[in-house]
Amino acid sequence: MSSQALPSIEDQLLDLSIDERIRIAKWIWNDLIQSPDSLPISDAVKAELLARLEDADLNPEDEEPWEIVREDLLRFLKDS
Repeated sequence: MSSQALPSIEDQLLDLSIDERIRIAKWIWNDLIQSPDSLPISDAVKAELLARLEDADLNPEDEEPWEIVREDLLRFLKDS
C-alpha cells in the first residue's frame, strides 16, 4: 500500500476545469439558498442591512432603478 496521502477536496476541485468548478459552485449556492434561515449572518451584517433598508425607505430619491444600475455596470465592464 502506498504511503501517499489522498488529494484533499480542494486539490481535487482545482484539478477540474473552470466550467466544472462554476457548475459545482452554482449547485452549492442553489443548495444553500434553499434554507436561508440556516445561513450564518453576523449581528454587524444584520445591523448594516437594516440601516441600509431604513435609509432606502427614508430617501427613495437616492435609489436608482435596477435597469440603470445594470446598464452602468455593463458599460463599465465593457470599457475595462
